[in-house]
Amino acid sequence: MKRIQTNDLASMILEALGGSSNIFSLSHCMTRLRLDVKNLDVVKVNQLKTLDGVINVVLQQTKIQIVIGPKVQQVYEQLERLRDQSTPSMVISSHQRKTSLISQILDTISRIFTPVIGAIAGAGMIKALLALLVAANLIDKTGQNNYVLNFIGDAAFYFMPVLLAMSAAKQFKCNAYLAVVLAGILLHPHLVELKSAGEAVTFLGIPMVLASYSASVVPMILITWVMSFVEKTVKRYTPKSIEIFFVPMVVLLVMAPLALLAIGPLGTMAGDLLASLFKILDQKVGWILPIMMGMICPLLVMTGMHYSLLPIQLAQYATLGYATLMGLPMFASNMAQAAATFAIYCQTKDRSLKAIAGPSSLTAFMGITEPAMYGVTLRLKYPLVAAMIGGGCAGIWAGLTNVRTYVSATSGILSLPVYIGEDGLSNLINAIICIIISMTVSFSLTFFWTLKKQREEACVVSQSPSILKTSLEN
Repeated sequence: MKRIQTNDLASMILEALGGSSNIFSLSHCMTRLRLDVKNLDVVKVNQLKTLDGVINVVLQQTKIQIVIGPKVQQVYEQLERLRDQSTPSMVISSHQRKTSLISQILDTISRIFTPVIGAIAGAGMIKALLALLVAANLIDKTGQNNYVLNFIGDAAFYFMPVLLAMSAAKQFKCNAYLAVVLAGILLHPHLVELKSAGEAVTFLGIPMVLASYSASVVPMILITWVMSFVEKTVKRYTPKSIEIFFVPMVVLLVMAPLALLAIGPLGTMAGDLLASLFKILDQKVGWILPIMMGMICPLLVMTGMHYSLLPIQLAQYATLGYATLMGLPMFASNMAQAAATFAIYCQTKDRSLKAIAGPSSLTAFMGITEPAMYGVTLRLKYPLVAAMIGGGCAGIWAGLTNVRTYVSATSGILSLPVYIGEDGLSNLINAIICIIISMTVSFSLTFFWTLKKQREEACVVSQSPSILKTSLEN
């Protein structure tokens, strides 16, 4: 029965979007379908919003985000099957709105990272679990079990260029396997040995800047982007009879030197610069970012722009060994939304709202806030304000105590072990204090604001008979 419901939802979404011929691109994140459409005018937005199973619809010019919730993967897969089966019945003219360069860059980064998040989060949770087991003395820190589990958890981060090569190649519409080969060149043991030796290296008579590309982000995205133009150019002038081997050969011969001599080092410098900038901000005004991020996280989630900040966070992990940009602020914001939604659940007399608030507060507690945000806090507005204030207050403590995460993971209660570092449990304790602050402030404000509104409504109701009587006498 569940499968039929998912199939029906996918069919209704496709119909409301104007059919498969109107979809330019389709992807998904943890809770949303992300689409580019050719013609927004044929999309039935109000119909999409009223579908049972759709939490909300967010529009950004010709880009559409359909908030589904945890079952988004099944809906996405069924949509892809329906698109493959259908044949275009009409040609829809494309009049895609012009967007700013910054908007295009941020959207591209978000689309590249969206498919990678699951692997990063899964590996991060393994690292978090390992940190918890070591802290509880259930695993010997110097033993082989710890050693093996540690590199299992590290794999997704070490081979980040490979993951990004696959995703970026899909985004830039080029050969994913060639992109992966280029990522393999950056991570090849011989290149690592050259860097470890510390001696000057030249290639084609040009000095090589020997950078470390494991866990890097910016270099592989730039390399894949440039490769997409090189591949298209080579294909254009290559006879079909030799294309199968000649195009890959030429692309690798052109791109490998470019990657090693120019794009890779420049990308590494850009990533290091970003990480250094945020390190300086942490050292000089470390309290600003946690407060600001703790408050605006719900707004970033609404637009899906929080994924655009991932490269900065991953650059911090790669260069500093920890991150401060998104971990605690996002965690505190999610817990604040969970608390605000739970406050509504405790007080509301509206049965339909209570039915939404109960389960969505639990999912927010686990790190998925869209059901709570679109079903409760944004709908009522003041709980969202309470959650933003709660997140900001938690950011004050996080900034004062310099709370940091040591590995990337989902921002739910189960991710607390990512705050366990080499210096003991002090960072974890401060993170827990931040969560207590965010939930207490958010729950209290929502509770008292709801109580105030209920009293005002009761006062209006109680005065209604006397007002009616007075009006009749006059």
